[in-house]
Amino acid sequence: MSGAGDFARRSFASPLSIEDAEQILFRTRVFEFGGMPPKLQVQAFNVLFDQPDAVARFKTVADRGELAGKLYAFCALSMLDEQTARMVTAALSRDQPRVLVMDSDDIRGFMTAAEVVALVQQRQLGPRIRSDKEETQKYFQNKAG
Repeated sequence: MSGAGDFARRSFASPLSIEDAEQILFRTRVFEFGGMPPKLQVQAFNVLFDQPDAVARFKTVADRGELAGKLYAFCALSMLDEQTARMVTAALSRDQPRVLVMDSDDIRGFMTAAEVVALVQQRQLGPRIRSDKEETQKYFQNKAG
C-alpha cells in the first residue's frame, strides 16, 4: 500500500520537462504531498503551474487524468480559476472511487475523491504544494546529479 509501482516512482530527467510533468499527473494513482521525501507529483504540479497556459493544462488533467491527477488539477485550479475548480469539485464529489493518499511519509490510506477534496480545502493543499516548489526542485536535482 505504499504506491511503490506508481508511474510517479519512475526515474525522470532533471529538470523535469513539461511533457514528463503532464504524464506524471495524468498517470499517477497516488495523491502525495509534503516532504520526507519531496514528491515527484509535487514537482510535476509546480512545473505545470509555472506555464503560461497552466489553466488549460490543468483542465486537461482534470478531464483525462487518473483520479489522483484530477485531484492535483483541482488543487491548482482552486488557485488559478475558481469557476473551473467548482466544476471539478462537483464532478469529484460524485466520484466514489478511492485513491491512495500519502502525507509526507504517513500513509493515510485509501480515500474517496470527496474526502480528498475536503482535505485539500481544509489544509489548503494547493498553496502548500506550491510553497514546496523550491525544496522539491532542489531535492530532485540533487538526486539526479
